[in-house]
Amino acid sequence: DGTELLVRRHIVRTDDVPVEVGASWFRPDDANGTSLERREAFGRPLYQEAEEEIGRRYASATDQITARQPSREEAELLQIRPDTPVLHLLHVAYDANRRPIEVAQATWPGPMTTLTEEYAIPGPAADPDPDPGLVLG
Repeated sequence: DGTELLVRRHIVRTDDVPVEVGASWFRPDDANGTSLERREAFGRPLYQEAEEEIGRRYASATDQITARQPSREEAELLQIRPDTPVLHLLHVAYDANRRPIEVAQATWPGPMTTLTEEYAIPGPAADPDPDPGLVLG
């Protein structure tokens, strides 16, 4: 909507090969005068730095991952051919009042990227109100 934002851009390398490009955006009202304005890395995850500096805790997030062709800039930064598919993440993190704290994106070369998700699968729910008239015999 035209609102100015503070952006932190990054490139992640493995063995000197770029494997991720990304950026995080914060509202200036939250980030002005904080370490989030510094160019240097923090030595800890960005969300931990943001929580401490902004004074709000991350409570939930929405992640959307898409496969697509890279932009010209992404292909150059990732050192991939322009026809190499990438995976792209759009991440929006919220506080407990559902106010956005951070909007971030990350892009990875598709052929070099594996996403692994681990989660618990709940067991079947017990019947909360069994039929009292049912007699099993």
